[in-house]
Amino acid sequence: MSCQQVPTAPAFNPYPRSIQVGEFEVAITGGIWVAIRAPSRPARRRGRSGSSHMLSLFKPSLYIQISPERVTVVNVKSGTSISEVPELAITSNGTKRVILAVGSQARLAAASASQSAMWINPFAHPRTLLGDFTTGQQLLKMLVRQVLGNSSFLSLAPVVVIHPLGSPAGGFTELETRAFREMALGAGASQVFVWTGRVLTHEEVASRAFPLAEGELRD
Repeated sequence: MSCQQVPTAPAFNPYPRSIQVGEFEVAITGGIWVAIRAPSRPARRRGRSGSSHMLSLFKPSLYIQISPERVTVVNVKSGTSISEVPELAITSNGTKRVILAVGSQARLAAASASQSAMWINPFAHPRTLLGDFTTGQQLLKMLVRQVLGNSSFLSLAPVVVIHPLGSPAGGFTELETRAFREMALGAGASQVFVWTGRVLTHEEVASRAFPLAEGELRD
């Protein structure tokens, strides 16, 4: 006859050394309860999923530099670019505003319009770079469409790095930064990075490798 050892359940301990209470481990020593915070799990980093990262690789990457004198839009993947005076010729058709021309042709179009028209530079204001949000958004939308070409309606919405140029006293405010981001989203961007600092290279924009020691990124 063979004998087998039958495993037994651990004996119940009526006097445990510690018990778990929520995030605390409560130690019981000599009738005194001492609360010891249990070791927490390391926080998980939130990041883009692999599928969204892969999708972003196929999206156009646009680098937009804005100043009162000029707006430059570059598709860093294709090399297509446009640089224009940030002016628009606008007329009114009842309650609707109609854009007659953009860039260097704006003043001429406003002067030769058969009905009352005016030209506007949305980025020329004595106290802020963004003086007219709605007009600035329309200007960006038209320039982005020109850079993306005829495929703009079929291509994926671009990732935009928008770079307001200049160094206002104290830097750009959070309100101004948010306005630039919303303006780029309204112009068709799927994701926007607002960069202030030195001018970026095309490689830095395409790879999103921002030189943080030489500027500030707000995304």
